[in-house]
Amino acid sequence: MSDTLQDELRGLFAKAKIPSSPALASRILELAEDPDSTVDQFADLIQLDPALAARLLSMTNSAAYAQSQEVTTIQRAVSLLGISRVRTVSLGFQLVGHLGRLGGCPFDMKQFWRHSLLRACLGREFAEGLVPSCADEAFLIGLLQDCGVLLLIQLIGKPYAKLCQIDHLSPTAFFAAEKRNHRYNHAEAMAAMAREWKLPDIIVTNVEQHHTEPPLIPSPTEADRLRSVIYLIGSVPLTTTESVGTAEPALGQFAKHHLGMEAEAVQSALARAAEAYAEMGHLLQDVVPDDLDVTDLLSQANAHLTVSVESERRRSSQEQAQLKSALGEYRERAARDPLTGILNRGALNDAVRDSIQQARCKGEAVTILFLDLDNFKRLNDTFGHQAGDEVLRRVAETLEGCVPNAGIVGRYGGEEFLLAVTGLTETDARKLAENVRARVRDTQFPGLGFPGPVTCSLGAVWGVPGPDTTFESVVKVADELMYQAKRSGKDCCYFRTPSDVYNIDLLESDGATVDACTAAVLDGAAQPGEKTVLPEEYQRIANKLDRSRPQRILNMRKNERKALLTPCRLTVLVGATLELESESGYMRNISTGGVGVLTARSMLRGQPVEIALLTDSGEPRLYIAGIVAFCRHAEGVIYEVGVQLFTHSRQAILSRDPISAIRNLDWVAQALQPTQRAVPAKV
Repeated sequence: MSDTLQDELRGLFAKAKIPSSPALASRILELAEDPDSTVDQFADLIQLDPALAARLLSMTNSAAYAQSQEVTTIQRAVSLLGISRVRTVSLGFQLVGHLGRLGGCPFDMKQFWRHSLLRACLGREFAEGLVPSCADEAFLIGLLQDCGVLLLIQLIGKPYAKLCQIDHLSPTAFFAAEKRNHRYNHAEAMAAMAREWKLPDIIVTNVEQHHTEPPLIPSPTEADRLRSVIYLIGSVPLTTTESVGTAEPALGQFAKHHLGMEAEAVQSALARAAEAYAEMGHLLQDVVPDDLDVTDLLSQANAHLTVSVESERRRSSQEQAQLKSALGEYRERAARDPLTGILNRGALNDAVRDSIQQARCKGEAVTILFLDLDNFKRLNDTFGHQAGDEVLRRVAETLEGCVPNAGIVGRYGGEEFLLAVTGLTETDARKLAENVRARVRDTQFPGLGFPGPVTCSLGAVWGVPGPDTTFESVVKVADELMYQAKRSGKDCCYFRTPSDVYNIDLLESDGATVDACTAAVLDGAAQPGEKTVLPEEYQRIANKLDRSRPQRILNMRKNERKALLTPCRLTVLVGATLELESESGYMRNISTGGVGVLTARSMLRGQPVEIALLTDSGEPRLYIAGIVAFCRHAEGVIYEVGVQLFTHSRQAILSRDPISAIRNLDWVAQALQPTQRAVPAKV
């Protein structure tokens, strides 16, 4: 509760010349908390207030207590009522008397107190059957819970008074309007005053929370049941003109589920409350209306607290819908990584599996990007795990911004992330991979204490899923490519298509793509036939490449290449004229899907090429053919060429009859299409 509200209430009581801490009420509380207090002590205290003493005597002589002889002493009245009941009634009369002196309220005070007294009686009667040890507390809470209205109408003035004059608002609707339009609400105000009066915590807490629906607890304590009773009696409309909209709580269902009260039990409690009100009303005749009939009010309450068969059916249907919605929300929360908010490992696996299956049915390509943040352990160890967590969160946000709406982004584990997008062309997939790498590098981390940037190593796979394509197989390939990027210096990407088993690198650490490379022929590079390179020179260069890039070619985690050095002749189809050009070279490694060749000729990515493996006498012993995947300058006039293989034969494949090769081999025809023209290979 704000100190400002507490101070304003003290000022209000001082202005009205009302003691902010009623002395008699405080002494009654002190006696009630003293286990050694006696009936005589209570009687002596109550006699200090003749009005209170007269009310208690009137109460004990009412029909409710059926005394054969009139009770004429306060000692007898206290003994008959019991200390607990005396405490509650005495406090109630004292505090109502103080609040009633505020005056100036532009609404019907008698009707206000009638409603308050009825809620007090409802509280006691509901509590008697559910939490009998707190029945007297329920009476006092019910009597005081709306008294904050009297306080605020004095503090705020006309704007609040205008809201109070709207008589068609239910308690819940009034509370909502009050919170929207004013800085304080009546529950806060009365709780502040109750604290000022040093009332017990059980009174203060329930007054403060009487418009807050308590949760359904399987094994409620007495305090839980009392809170449910107070919420129920504070929410039930008591006037037939009060509107009940869709936002209103279903009080009949609340009574049934939270308190275990069927319609019969509710109606019985309402009837007892009517009788109790009649008895208590006589004690407050100067406050409540002379007409003590509350049948109309209780009929309205009964309409909201009992559940018909039809309303039960509607409520059940609503609960089913709410349950379905809750389950959906639960599944959504369960699918999210708690740190980054993107999909977690399990949900990610399921989403990508579905994406692959749908792409297979539609004949669409799937792009899978698997990335790992570089040097993340060092970042954690140096700057702390909080900084590491913030890096993961911001990278996740960056990745979500890289993919289209239908894309999938998830945290695979630790600092590993996986992205999946369907329907992209190969060109767009390559651009996406480069964009992701660059965007991660450009992500800003202000205030975390390290200079940055954060980079990633990325493996990318693109293609239309085949019948045997599985989530596990695709992710494994992307994972392998990511490790190749790690070994190649980090902050780079390796790209692969289904037929590209040679695992060529697409992006270097400077971010340049194959499509953006300059011409492969370097200034001063030798043309075919200009220089004869000795076998020893090829051997030296091959050994150098093996030492400088062991992980790129020889020591891959799968599809390991066999190192060798054997003479060969390369024949390339050049241009639209299909001219054949040849060059000698040495094959330096081979795998099931690709070969690496050293040659003095620079080649273009996408060119069809035939490689004839030669015997020691220089005769062809095997022909293999495929597409140039990359061409890198190795040393001097020597280039390292990677060839993605498609076929092999004992007979010449391209050089014997290029026209037949184009007609019979789809991959050759496709490579020579204008839209598929060879582009400069990376050097």
